[in-house]
Amino acid sequence: MLPYERHLLSDRQKNKKRFVQIDLSIYGEVWEDFMDVLLASAHQHEETIDLDDFIEELKSNELEQINHRLYFNLGAA
Repeated sequence: MLPYERHLLSDRQKNKKRFVQIDLSIYGEVWEDFMDVLLASAHQHEETIDLDDFIEELKSNELEQINHRLYFNLGAA
């Protein structure tokens, strides 16, 4: 088990705990997991897209970028 050490910082005006300070040399790996959970929960209500549709969209965007670069590098005919 990891040593349990934390530093809580409070909002002086409201006297409520608002921040936590951790030692990343001790909790670095745990911090990455914690951030993954925070990011996932922040995006949980976003619209999802089918993987195959996403791949097709990436391919389409890549082709558009290639065409854009060719157009501006070679000049308009």
